Amino acid sequence: MPLCFETNLSFQIASAILFSNCNAFKISKLPSMKQLTFLLLLSIAGQVSYAQNKNLDAKFALKLYNLSSWEKKVIPAAQGIFTGTETIKQNQLFHPAIAFRIRNKKNNFHEIELTNLEVGTKNTITEINYNQGMLMPIAGAKTTTSAIAVRYEYILNFLKKRNSRFMPSLGLALMPYYMRTNFDPVLATQFPVTNTRMGAKGFLVPRLNYAITSRLLVDVNVPFCITDSYVERVNQRNPNITQREQKYETGNFDGIPNRYSFRVGLGLTI
Repeated sequence: MPLCFETNLSFQIASAILFSNCNAFKISKLPSMKQLTFLLLLSIAGQVSYAQNKNLDAKFALKLYNLSSWEKKVIPAAQGIFTGTETIKQNQLFHPAIAFRIRNKKNNFHEIELTNLEVGTKNTITEINYNQGMLMPIAGAKTTTSAIAVRYEYILNFLKKRNSRFMPSLGLALMPYYMRTNFDPVLATQFPVTNTRMGAKGFLVPRLNYAITSRLLVDVNVPFCITDSYVERVNQRNPNITQREQKYETGNFDGIPNRYSFRVGLGLTI
């Protein structure tokens, strides 16, 4: 608003000087093209500055998200001479994530999110009573998991010239990720297996932001996963098979995978 006031004031002063000169010369000298162009530019600049959406003024914002998701995977499986498929269904209602947003000169946004960070160990064992109260393990393992995923998103804003609390936008996102699982069984009849997956997912993200105050906003969005490409490496340390069979690698590309997400966040502008 200050820029608009100064520009309009400059426009009024320039107009007064110009047309007072014309009156003094009894309209004997009309404004030149340069003068008219200068006045027009001042007027346009005043209107543009007045029309900027003040809710997009903040250079930086910090966000806290909750991501809810549902995913279904069908992967090939084999047991001896038999082949088939393995179906995996995953539901997650609560998954917190933190993100940092930066505004560029076009009033669009760059956003970086730490989507997943996991390091953990799980120990399981199943025992039965054997030989007068002695316990004998029949199943169990130590499973160590580590994972990280970071999402970069470029967000196109639609209402840049209008002071609206509701701000629709569309994001294009890429999420590189890494996952590693090590399975170390209790029984000598089973063998350790390490599974490593590295890849990247692509997303199309319709968004709707609402400015609660000048510094606080709500961000509701639906990330549509459109691609998932990854390399998977398996190392099963079974001495009964060859070294080549113990280690193998596969490349995979899934278009429009069965993954559905809903994300809501609270942001604080800085």
